[in-house]
Amino acid sequence: MKNSISLEEFKLLPAGSYQLIDIRGEEEIAHGAIPGAAAIPQDALLENEQLDRTKKQVICCSRGKFSVEAAEELAEAGYDAVSLEGGYIAWLLDTVKQQEAEDYCKEVEKSIRKKFRKTIWCRFVKAVKDYELEVSFPAHLLAHFPEEKREAVIYVLKQDPRPAYQRDETRRYGVDFAGFDVRFHVKGQVLTVCELEERASGMIFR
Repeated sequence: MKNSISLEEFKLLPAGSYQLIDIRGEEEIAHGAIPGAAAIPQDALLENEQLDRTKKQVICCSRGKFSVEAAEELAEAGYDAVSLEGGYIAWLLDTVKQQEAEDYCKEVEKSIRKKFRKTIWCRFVKAVKDYELEVSFPAHLLAHFPEEKREAVIYVLKQDPRPAYQRDETRRYGVDFAGFDVRFHVKGQVLTVCELEERASGMIFR
């Protein structure tokens, strides 16, 4: 039986037929979570009374790596459990694509400044330091984004938007953000942006 579910498949699940469980740490969840997700640490899943055996358990982590093990543990205990492929980052990127880019980025900036303040934001950056990538974004390419959107696009790239199963250092990847296809490659822990394509005009910038 398949032990994972794509974001597209997840969005098609009937309301009330599943429970979404977020196993990330408190600081990560404080800075964003999929609506309706219940926060339960992985080591407390099997003993948690919130789990309903009559519903599918969809397990979410940051990028769909640790949730695989959690889903397998639940499946062995008799639950219908699956891992959400790509995790919260996949959902976040999908949300960016669906929303008006300018409005989204303004809300991100407003939320960061109003809710978390600089000190809390710094603690969050420290908490995710162990798994985020170093981003090399050439200044002449970054300049194509309005200033208020630059922090947001760099944040998304730091979270490694590649598919969880794909780690080919010779391959060029891409992610849609604010009207651009941002193309990059990753070597070790360094993500380097190599070109942009403006979707509206088809113009390519290198």
